[in-house]
Amino acid sequence: MNSFTKFLSKNSLIKFIYHLFIPKLCAFCAKTVNLDEDVCSACQKEIPNLRVDLATPILLSNRYNIHQKWYIDQVIAPFYFSDTVRQAVHTLKFRTGTDSAKVLASYMADAYREAGCESDVICYAPQSKGRSRERGYNQAELLARALSILLELPCEELLIKTRETQAQSSTENATQRAENVKNVYEVTDTAKCEEKRILLVDDVFTTGSTANECARMLHEAGTGEIICLILARSAR
Repeated sequence: MNSFTKFLSKNSLIKFIYHLFIPKLCAFCAKTVNLDEDVCSACQKEIPNLRVDLATPILLSNRYNIHQKWYIDQVIAPFYFSDTVRQAVHTLKFRTGTDSAKVLASYMADAYREAGCESDVICYAPQSKGRSRERGYNQAELLARALSILLELPCEELLIKTRETQAQSSTENATQRAENVKNVYEVTDTAKCEEKRILLVDDVFTTGSTANECARMLHEAGTGEIICLILARSAR
């Protein structure tokens, strides 16, 4: 959260005036909403149909055979990657940033609590410096920072991305996704990883290649359990 966003959050009158010129947007569809709303009425009605049943978790061993080994112990997500959630991810990446991250993170926090998990530290899937300059922020980091407050857990930059890669969304299949992110992440501080239960945050879990490669590096640094908390998962 930047200093201006913090200032707005503490000054309701200034926030009101600010949104007279820059409307507040729904965290999902990016349509204009009232100042006391985070999600428009249409998306609120749709949300129950998008929720993941946490009683039926992703079975990583059966999901794809491209990974020789899964380094993630559990994947938790509040939503399936439907058209509505796809729009929410687009809004998060390109429209509202911090504002929608706080709203979307609240759903992720609820799912984490419902799953009954325990973690020691939050980290997030990194993006390259070039992508960060282009977008102005890393959406996974925004979610992680918001979750840090909601779950009262420290958030650390445990991973960095060492080189530019092709966007995962532009790869043709699961095998290409796995190859695209192979050996592109590094751990920043192994001392902060050793025997820690890690909560790894990202926005979307499709093939799991990005999350699993991040988890592999954390595992090699000596972490304990690694839970991946994401906004949306692709497969029902």
